[in-house]
Amino acid sequence: MEARANNATDLFLGNHRYYVPAYQRAYVWTEEKQWSPLWEDISRLADGSLDGKADIHFLGAVVIRLEDKSPGQVTSWSVIDGQQRLTTLQLLMSALAQAAEEDGVSDTAVLLHELLAFKEQIAQGDERFRFWPTTVNQDSYRAVMEHGGLEPEREDDAANTIEEAWEFFRERARDYARNAGGDESEYGADPAEALKTRYGALYQAVTAQLQLVSISLDPEDPAQVIFETLNARGTPLLAIELVKNALLDKARGEGLDPEAAYVKHWADQLGDDAYWSEEERLGRGIATRAEAFLYYWMAMKLGELVPADGLFDRFRREFVASSTSEPATAVMDEINADAALYRSLGDLDPATAAGAFMGITEMVETNVFYPVTMALMKADLSDARRSNALGALGSYLVRRMVCGLQTRSYGTIAVSLADEIRRNPSTADEEIVSFLLSSEGDSARWPTDDEITRRLREQPIYGWLGRSRLSAMLGQVELFMRSGSKTEDISALPTNLALEHIMPQAWARNWPLEPGASDEAAELRESKIHLIGNLTLITGSLNSSLSNGPWKDKRAALADHSILMLNKELVAVDVWDEGSIDDRGQRLVDAIITMWPGPQRFTPEDWMKPNSESWPDNKILNSDELSAVFNTGTPYLRTLLADLAERPDERRKYPQIEKDLGWPVGRLRGVFGGYRQRFPQFKQRRPFALHFDADGNWWMWQTAEQAEHTRAAITESGTGVTTMEGLRDKIELPEVRALVDDLPSQFGSAGAGWKASVKPEGSASVRLNSPNTGAFGYFAKQWLFLWMRDRFVGDEDWYSSRLSKPDEVSVDAYERLRLHVANEADLAVVIEGLVQTERELGTE
Repeated sequence: MEARANNATDLFLGNHRYYVPAYQRAYVWTEEKQWSPLWEDISRLADGSLDGKADIHFLGAVVIRLEDKSPGQVTSWSVIDGQQRLTTLQLLMSALAQAAEEDGVSDTAVLLHELLAFKEQIAQGDERFRFWPTTVNQDSYRAVMEHGGLEPEREDDAANTIEEAWEFFRERARDYARNAGGDESEYGADPAEALKTRYGALYQAVTAQLQLVSISLDPEDPAQVIFETLNARGTPLLAIELVKNALLDKARGEGLDPEAAYVKHWADQLGDDAYWSEEERLGRGIATRAEAFLYYWMAMKLGELVPADGLFDRFRREFVASSTSEPATAVMDEINADAALYRSLGDLDPATAAGAFMGITEMVETNVFYPVTMALMKADLSDARRSNALGALGSYLVRRMVCGLQTRSYGTIAVSLADEIRRNPSTADEEIVSFLLSSEGDSARWPTDDEITRRLREQPIYGWLGRSRLSAMLGQVELFMRSGSKTEDISALPTNLALEHIMPQAWARNWPLEPGASDEAAELRESKIHLIGNLTLITGSLNSSLSNGPWKDKRAALADHSILMLNKELVAVDVWDEGSIDDRGQRLVDAIITMWPGPQRFTPEDWMKPNSESWPDNKILNSDELSAVFNTGTPYLRTLLADLAERPDERRKYPQIEKDLGWPVGRLRGVFGGYRQRFPQFKQRRPFALHFDADGNWWMWQTAEQAEHTRAAITESGTGVTTMEGLRDKIELPEVRALVDDLPSQFGSAGAGWKASVKPEGSASVRLNSPNTGAFGYFAKQWLFLWMRDRFVGDEDWYSSRLSKPDEVSVDAYERLRLHVANEADLAVVIEGLVQTERELGTE
């Protein structure tokens, strides 16, 4: 590394060419902040030169890296830092040359052109320029650097200020040279000589008296360290630019070409410097979009809030310098993709869950949940779960806004939720709902329906919520009312809507009480004015005429001019008074609670339950068909149908049904498959309803009509559905009846409500390892083993091992039982009891 002081002649005269890599930011200097102050310095230097002084003005530092040095050829340098200064210096010299040519001072123009471009014998085309800017500035730069300068008819490129800078310096140079000022005799009476003298002074100031420190690096020197040290010179770099350069420097260290890496892994989204330099709200302050994006991105990735002024240092530590950090291109790809996601958040369809949530964040006036939104959009979870999570967050924010709860803890809550999503992406909605439900105190709790009702029905909302928030909330109610009506469904409202009191705030003049009304009546009316039931939205053009008019005038105007559903219902009201305000307030409260429901709506037990059949075209079986299925179906199928009939319209997942029936996992699929094989004549028609949800779960239930048909089929078939008490009555042997009597006490409430279908007598088997047909049989068999263990002296471990696996008990059970029975008579009693029990339970 070598550092030296250089002027423009030192830098640009000779076989040196400087280029700004494609990944560097575009030209961003402006007249107010940089051009005007620089021109004042140049004018001062030129004035001093005319007075015989040779002052020096230091422009700052530039960092250049040697890229190609071939003997006898042009030496190529890439600009690591200082491209704003070098670009400006070249524009300044080009503008000065053009002004000098226009004023006939060609000698000065020739000298300047030597510092701008190589002779044709050395290079042609764009390669002839001694300095070459980054990609976005190249077309404009070429236009001003050509001999003759800008063409009059050229259309201005709004994406950069290259042309504006050139024009600024050209005009200032002409003004300076043509306005000698003071005593012209001092510079000679000849105007041409005066121009030559003053252009000469400007030339001397620009090429010799402006100085920079150039830091020349070899390829192995730590360019990024020097770059970060000097980046505060001139216009401060955006945090995203520091991140970009750090990653590209890392890519170079990994053996990649930085420019190629920039084009392939970064430029697609993050190459738009103009977009990322625009400002937006960040917390309580303002920041560039780049800084806001990086702030939210790191919160999402790290699960914590990093101070805005420490973003780059933390990024470098976590994603560049860490031994566990991913390759540079992988990090760049992720940031580039997430930048595209971030840019899309403002353009989401309001009709989607994500778009609706972004509308809520705008209504609530908070952006701190961007990390959560981005994490949910990226997470590998079903659309249904993503919508559920966003709906829960939206409800949480709106309800807290309505109740006026503080927002100071939102940043902490947001990063905690983003961390939950990162650790459990497939069940992110459950994690979010669980987290929000566990939050207590006004800083974080989720308001209930009762709180929302009390707040809106009993307390003024106007003046409590800002007008913009209140208008936005009523606007959402309007869209909700439209979605449930026959009117056109729209996702956005006109922007000229204004908040209006139906009964005016100055009600005494046009809305007087009846003569002789009490003070209490006046107080009651005053208490109703700012309630939500007395507020609506109207078009701005109606506002002045409606402001304090009587109800009959407002009613007529609303009927004639307003198309809002909020106002259509008002037109039907003959008298607008305190009772009307309360009635309408309740309707609005009901809508708000429905739109942004309480926590229970978002728990898996509620939201995942299907609303309807997945295949509604598959008609249910009629009564005769269902009877045929019940009479000729397998015992398992009859048990299933009997269980479903006892729970009409109760949606359950397959595993829950299997658990309720005491079946092993997977048996229900087999039962359904057996039904389709046994009754092919019904094709896709079934004696139950099915639903397949977004998470891949199967649900089953019987509609009320199906359940009624099933119960009728059970009665007509004579097989019936036997409860535990009914089964006891069928058992004659007292020893076995005692087992049934004692079953609930042995297994608590689990056995009390189980049902079992009963097969006709004569089809039972004496095998102890036969499968049972219902939860009753499952518990009964376990109880029998307990009874055997307690009644006969035996192997405790053997019995215990069988208690948890009753379906796996083999004939070995019979042999062991026989060994522990004192006499053949006792054994006969037990065997007969088991045979009768299996017969009554309907097992094979």
